[in-house]
Amino acid sequence: MSRRSSFVIAFLLVAVLVTVPAWGCGGTKAGFIDRETHAKIQNGMTMDEVDAIAGQPERSHSVGAAANPQVFWYYGKTDGEGFVRVVFEGGKVTTVSPYDESITPES
Repeated sequence: MSRRSSFVIAFLLVAVLVTVPAWGCGGTKAGFIDRETHAKIQNGMTMDEVDAIAGQPERSHSVGAAANPQVFWYYGKTDGEGFVRVVFEGGKVTTVSPYDESITPES
């Protein structure tokens, strides 16, 4: 392969990587969640289990004592406005907001 061909291939690879959006689990954009993925998240799941299903959230925050914080993960909805909130206590899901409910992340 010539040097020029190598350059063209490298350029095209970089162009594709730059223009393709970051997609997470389930074929959705990273930090976003669709109805099908939302339905898989159940109370009692660990953060790692939710991460394996839905990927990392778009936003998150925690409140309470450092030893046992309440953690909030917010996923943008792929087919609507607003967010889905997943709440963890003791490292496990305690609440998942309904997909049809529009949540505004707390700061």
